[in-house]
Amino acid sequence: MGYVLGAVQLQPEAVLLEGVMTHDEMIAVIAAHRDGSLLQSRDINKITPGEWHDCSCACFDFYRAEYRIKPEPREWWLEWVQGNSMGDKTTLRAHSSAVPGCIHVCEVIE
Repeated sequence: MGYVLGAVQLQPEAVLLEGVMTHDEMIAVIAAHRDGSLLQSRDINKITPGEWHDCSCACFDFYRAEYRIKPEPREWWLEWVQGNSMGDKTTLRAHSSAVPGCIHVCEVIE
């Protein structure tokens, strides 16, 4: 008996091909979608996988695409610590929350 993924009929031995997500990964993506997480997908039928794109994922095609939860950009604050005349070097100190006089840094995810 074969399986149907998207418009493709697969035989049981072909269900988990290289580059295709595992069952646990598929379940995690569908559960994240159910819980309202933003998802991204990319084409896996290219020699090199395509770039990640936001998707609504009303219909999943795990044979032709790979899915992930959209990563959240990280952010932190950097404090410029000036060196002194005793030979201490000027350094940057990272903080997890805003501190007066700090530089706010946000990661850019492309």
